[in-house]
This record gives sequence, structure tokens and C-alpha cells, in this order.
Amino acid sequence: MAIYHFSMQVISRGKGQSVVASAAYRSGEKLFNERYDKVSHYQNREVKPETFILKPSHAPEWCLERVRLWNEVEHIEKAKNAQLAREFNVALPIELTNEEQRALLVNFVDKTFVAGGMVADVAIHRDDPQNPHAHVLLTIRPFNEDGSWGAKAKKEYLLDDEGNFTYTKSGAKRSRKITTTNWDDKETLARWRSAWAFYANQHLRLAGHSVTISEKSNEALGKVEEPSIHEGFTARKLAKQGEFSDRVAINEEIKARNKAHVKLDEVNQRLERITKHERRFTALTPAERTELKQLAKVLRMYIAVDTLEDKKKILARWRSKLDVQEDFETVEPKVWASLQQQEQAHKQATALLTNEAKRIMTTHYGNSLNSDYLNRMVVSEMSRLGRPLNEQELRTFCEAHREEELIEELEKITQQPLITATTARERLTELQRDPLANAEEKKLLVLALKLFDDYYDEQLEKVLPSFNKKRTPLQEKEWLVAAIHYYGKPMLSELLTTKSEVPLTKYSSAELQLVKGYLQSERTYFLAQQRGSNDSAEEVFAFTQKMPERLVKDVQHPRYQSFVLSECLAHGILTTDEVMTLASALRAHNEQGETVYFNESYGGKLYPMAPPTQLLNQLLRGQNLTQILSDLEQQEKIKQQLQKQIKRKKR
Repeated sequence: MAIYHFSMQVISRGKGQSVVASAAYRSGEKLFNERYDKVSHYQNREVKPETFILKPSHAPEWCLERVRLWNEVEHIEKAKNAQLAREFNVALPIELTNEEQRALLVNFVDKTFVAGGMVADVAIHRDDPQNPHAHVLLTIRPFNEDGSWGAKAKKEYLLDDEGNFTYTKSGAKRSRKITTTNWDDKETLARWRSAWAFYANQHLRLAGHSVTISEKSNEALGKVEEPSIHEGFTARKLAKQGEFSDRVAINEEIKARNKAHVKLDEVNQRLERITKHERRFTALTPAERTELKQLAKVLRMYIAVDTLEDKKKILARWRSKLDVQEDFETVEPKVWASLQQQEQAHKQATALLTNEAKRIMTTHYGNSLNSDYLNRMVVSEMSRLGRPLNEQELRTFCEAHREEELIEELEKITQQPLITATTARERLTELQRDPLANAEEKKLLVLALKLFDDYYDEQLEKVLPSFNKKRTPLQEKEWLVAAIHYYGKPMLSELLTTKSEVPLTKYSSAELQLVKGYLQSERTYFLAQQRGSNDSAEEVFAFTQKMPERLVKDVQHPRYQSFVLSECLAHGILTTDEVMTLASALRAHNEQGETVYFNESYGGKLYPMAPPTQLLNQLLRGQNLTQILSDLEQQEKIKQQLQKQIKRKKR
């Protein structure tokens, strides 16, 4: 999966380095070094690097010629210890295609470095399919507007209070060096590191992947996983040839320690998953349990089960069902072609994975199992062990994972339960109107709706046992569960009891002021990318740097965003129409000419937004508020007791 790696170094003559030689090594090209009167050429790469150069508009055209660019740098930098170039190295997300990786790199480099005045010499290395990465050499000396080399620094004389020069003991005028750029600042490096995570996540999202990366350390992210060290091409090549590499050896040790942590975590997670779903399984009859796998298949015919599927469904709705608002009308035909290619690739990849697992099982055991899930899991375990499982191991493994097959299918259809339930109800309504409709499909959809009611009833039972679930529609149950998760139990109690005229919200008015600009700039950027234009995400990134981290996470969360917008409404930062527009994926007009807003994350049609206190009063109308407040207080006491127990265990 995608990993975060961003390292920076300076190519310096003082360290015995030549920037021409560095460029030759990274690009794989033969370059003549004028300063040392020799050719630099490295031919030991199995895969030719993909290279290109980006420059600011005011830099001369010869900057696009690699050999001249770096010879000019060697010429202009006279000092024996001169800094010649800055280089950064990034790991490219393996989830992206080669073309998507290049697009990400162009976008990031152009908007982060070239826009600031640097020339960037980019080399993508794909020697190892599991480790695509890029080396980017950057000019350190800026260019003047006329295309000539500028100064790295300027001298500033130190004056006294009356504006006169001050002098050293030897009689020289006192001065200090002022750099002409901020490219050496620690804050700038931190911003570049953060920007790489931001741009990579944007492109992963645009490509339909939910995985994200972060520039933060594992410790800061709460992970016990030990970070690996950078190996480099030479170290990996030595290891591949059977020779010893200390860097590869260190990483092997780190991987072994991490694998032990992961294995323990996997056992705990499996126990948690089984325990979590036990109640839901016991609510199903044996016949319904048998039908669960078939139910998941039927539902997945209508719903989006991951980000890629979400995108396909939304785009399909834009195309075929609704009158799309004006700013979506210029989406180019190539977007639809790309969508179809992704859909076909998605199907082919799924089929390939399934067929390959069956083939491997047949090779080692004579035939495959009657479950695609178990075939994949067994092959994955064989891969982990580096050998086939014996007969007893196979039997034990299958028994241990058979229950998890049901859990996996259940989680696929409850990943976005409100969307699934809404779609299932719409489909069931269609089938009930058709006397010739498939009776088995009707039966499965009825089971699905029962399953989702049980899902939310279980969620509410944990926190609000006195809540009258029978009188509450499914969509309102979902909103209430989401509100509990977003606000937390203590704040939920405050919202239900507050008499203050000042809006009580999770975020301050000053923090919420940034939300409108962030969402508008993100929407503009996302639409530009869908149209195929190379617009900058710098404005979006700038907002994320100003906003508190938890607010960024909530506003980016497909479900919690509605509560953030609700708070903006409470403070008068956004109007109701602005909130509905920002929350909706699209809008259309119904037969009565009314504007109807849609968002797949909320199950299709959006209900009118309201400030937090008003929203909660709507959701809890007719309920015993005194008992609900008592439930929340009791839950908070239990939580505090558990926290005390955990602290005692850690001592």
C-alpha cells in the first residue's frame, strides 16, 4: 500500500559531489561535465528512468536541456564548497498507475517548487515495481525576471541607532548575510513535507482510492510500527545479487519485529470483529445466515462499496438521472471514458485475483475450495509462510476463517449502511410494483432492511438504552448515531440542556470561518481535475495549514462534514442554501420545480440542515430526554472508570 517517504539533501561541491554527475545518475543519460572535462554515464539500470524538466516562465529555455542546465550551475557556483542543487526523493503510491503517478508528481513539483522560482529536473525510477519513486533535482540559485541568474544572498550592513555604519575591531564594516529566498528554512521544509502528503492524498482520492499517507511519525499517529530506513537502489541490487547489504539487513530485522506486532494485532482484531458481530449474527436465523453471502452480492449490484464505486455511482447519476447544475455541465467526454476504463479494470482485477487463487489451490491441493474468500485467504497465508499448508493446518485455518467470511460480507454491505439501506428500499419498492419481479431478490432485500434496522438498533442500544427505536425511521437513527460519534457523550448532554443564546458548537466561530473557503476551493479544484485541467491545489492546501487538524479531519469526513456545516449555520457563517449546496454532491429540480439536494454519503436526498441544538431536538422529539441524559451520564462514568483501569495497568 502507499507509504510516506520524503527525504531532502543538498548536492554540494564541499562533499566532493558534482551536480552533472548526480543528474546523469538519476536520469540515466550520458552527460558531459565541462568543469571536470569528462563524461558521466551510469548504465546499470534495468529499467530506463522516466525523466522531464519543469521551469518557471521567466527562466531561460536552455533550462530544459539537462546537460546545459547543470553545467551552467557548475559554472555560476565558484566556491570550492558551493551548494549546487537541492534534491528530494519521494515514494510514489503503488495504487496509482504510471500515468497517475506522473500526473501527481507534475502537479506537486510545479505548484510547490517551480511556482516558487526553482527549475526541477525529475527522474522517476521503476526498477522495483513495489518501490516506484522519484528523484527531483532543484536549482538553489533563483532566476531574475530577465532570465539571468539571481543572487542566493545579499549583504546587509549593520547600522547604529542614528543610521551610521558600525565597524569591527579591524575597521571593516559590520554586516550580515540575508538569503533571498526561504528555501533553507526549517518551516519551509516542514511545509514541503506536508504538501507531499496532501497532494498524494488528493490524487489517490481522485483515482478512487481511500488509502492516505501522512508526514507524521508512527509515534505521532499512535502506531507501534517501527519505521524502516531508506535502502537505495545500490543496496537493493546487492541484496538481489546475493551479496550482503547492511541497510537491507536492518530493514529485514525491522520487518520481522513489525510482523510480530502485526500478527498480534491481527489476532486481537479478529477477536474484536467476531465479538462485535456476534449479536448481529444471533439475530439472524440459520437460513438467513446461509443467505447472507448471497445478500451481499445482490446489494453490491446496486451500491458503492468503496471510493471507486462511489465515484461511479455519482457520475452515473449525473449522466443519466438528473439535470445537473451549471458547473458540472462542462465535464469532458474523456472523463466518462476514463470511468469506463476504471470499471473494466476493476472487474478484471477482481476476476484475476479470484482465478489466480483457485489456480494456486488446485496446483497444491488438487482442487480449490468452494469459497472464493477462503481460497484468497489460504493463498495469502501460504504467501506469508512461504510454503503450502499441510492438511491439518488447512482444516484449522478454514475453520477459523469461515465465520470471518460472513463478517467480511456483512462489513461490505454495512460499510455505508445508510446508502445501502436507502438503495435497497428503493429497489424493493420497484420490485413490489412489478408482479413478475424476482421473488428471491425481494426476499433478500427484505432481509437487508431488517439487517440495517438491527445494525442501528444495536448502535443506539449501547449508548441510549432508553431510546424508543421502534418509533424512529432508519435515516433518523443514522443521523443520531453519527451525532453521538461526532460530538461525544459529554457535549451531546450539553447540547440537549443548554439555555445559552450563544451557539454551542464543537468548533469556535473563528475556526469555522475557514470552512467555507476550504470547501469552495476544494470543490473548484476537484471539478477542474475531473475536467482534466491541471489547476493548483495550493489554495486548498493553504486552508488545511490554517485549520486545526481535527477540524480538517471532520470536514473531510464524508459523514461528519454535515455537522461541521450545521455549526457554520448556527454561527451565521453560512446560509441554509450555502450549507445545502456545499453538502450536496449535486442538485436537481423535482416535478414541482423545487430544488432537491443529493449526497450519496447521506443516503441520497439531503434533508434540510439545521443548527446543532435544533437538529438534535428534531431527532429526539417524543423521546424521554431526562432518561436519555441519564443514559449519557452513565456511559461517561463507565468510560472514565475504564480510563482509570487502563492508567493503573500502565503503571
